[in-house]
Amino acid sequence: MLIRLSKYDYLLAGSGVVIDFKTRTEKQQEQQKILGEDGFAEAGNKTSNFKSQTSKFTGSRLGLLSVDEVTIDHQGQMQFLRRHNGDQSHQGRHAQIKQG
Repeated sequence: MLIRLSKYDYLLAGSGVVIDFKTRTEKQQEQQKILGEDGFAEAGNKTSNFKSQTSKFTGSRLGLLSVDEVTIDHQGQMQFLRRHNGDQSHQGRHAQIKQG
């Protein structure tokens, strides 16, 4: 579940979740993977693109500054666990909650 708290603050809750944040321009220019009939990516270098493979990205990018991992204790109080920065958020491209 993703809840928008304010213009730049979101709360992501759940288990086994990955959320990507992209601008409309980034979404239109991203490389699309070609999936096989089983839903998995085809082997090799088979990709399609709205633009050619060599085209340069134009527009603005969206990114996450940081992701705070928290837990809720038995009294319902939120407890800070750790802060995820670039290495853990794939250079600000996604937030992830592991299965557990």
